Amino acid sequence: MILIKLGGSLFRYIREISIELKRHKNILIIPGGGPFSRFVRNLYEKRILDEETSHILAILAMEQYGYYINKHLNFNKIYDLRNIKLPGIIFPYEILKGDDFLEKSWRVTSDSIACYIAYKLNIDRVIKLTDVHGIYNKGKIIDRISAKDLLSMKFKPVDDMLPHLIIRFKIYFQIINGRDLEIIRRAILGENVGTIIYP
Repeated sequence: MILIKLGGSLFRYIREISIELKRHKNILIIPGGGPFSRFVRNLYEKRILDEETSHILAILAMEQYGYYINKHLNFNKIYDLRNIKLPGIIFPYEILKGDDFLEKSWRVTSDSIACYIAYKLNIDRVIKLTDVHGIYNKGKIIDRISAKDLLSMKFKPVDDMLPHLIIRFKIYFQIINGRDLEIIRRAILGENVGTIIYP
């Protein structure tokens, strides 16, 4: 079973991406927040919402994006990690409701949620599809970087909590460009493309 986090930055490209994803029967998708969570963050930044409320609404935004994604994939809908049918797409609100392990703040987004769910499912690798080829340093893609070294980077394409969870749960987190269907295929087949963050 392969866990794929489908980033919100790819909202406009879901139709094309779904063509490749539907070729694979052993995958589990967890959606990002997309434009839905950006709307929530905007309300938080305007001080209309407090941080805990915005965190909960951002998880619900993941579900909205999930329904949009699944319009194109038609995968099994997963609301309970005890009942996994592949290929599937995770709707995380019910799974995380009442679970206080993850702090309710903007330090935790769908990146950390994907890592936490991988841990709960005993999966040791997450593939994040986003709109960049990986993590860059001085204009070049970094093939591999430790979570500890990632913590010291000023700008990183993941949330603040993720490196800590990678270290704690010993998860490998692979960042690839989801607009490149060949790269998606290669990552699913286990190739070390993009950037791999290791524990």
